[in-house]
Amino acid sequence: MSLDEFVVNSQVLGALYGDVPALVGNLRLRSVNLSWIGPTVTLRVDLACFPVVMPQEWRGAELDTVQCQLEFLGVEHLVMEGWNPPVVARVDVVRRLGFGRIQVEVRAGEPGAVLSFECSDSVLVGRVTAFKVQGDGMDGGPRVHVKWLDSRLYGTLPDTCEKVYYERF
Repeated sequence: MSLDEFVVNSQVLGALYGDVPALVGNLRLRSVNLSWIGPTVTLRVDLACFPVVMPQEWRGAELDTVQCQLEFLGVEHLVMEGWNPPVVARVDVVRRLGFGRIQVEVRAGEPGAVLSFECSDSVLVGRVTAFKVQGDGMDGGPRVHVKWLDSRLYGTLPDTCEKVYYERF
């Protein structure tokens, strides 16, 4: 099953990608944020391709990567071992569990890296940004957000302890 089937606010990525599923294939997993509120798991990922049609604000800027956050709600039975982001990974919905729940597995090419959990079947997408990957492959440079207010508040990527950025869309 594709993760796109469970995204409840698909218009966020639909404005950039149209009908093309943006969450399939290999994604670069940049961070995993765990919160007891919900409880939730938030994955910050680079999407596999850059959109053909860019927002006006992005034109003329040197951008080559789109990044977003995937928020999984009502998380239970979390298993996480051997992760050292950034890594290239696949986010897959393994099965439906019934009662509005799914099992998610994040698979990386690195041996020993395990991330799996059960959660609500309502996945949220937020904090969509574009940036240019730095020479060392990192994403800490300037970025442009799809939402105007986010661009005003966050010209660069905040630390992972910034709760407003990583726990609220």
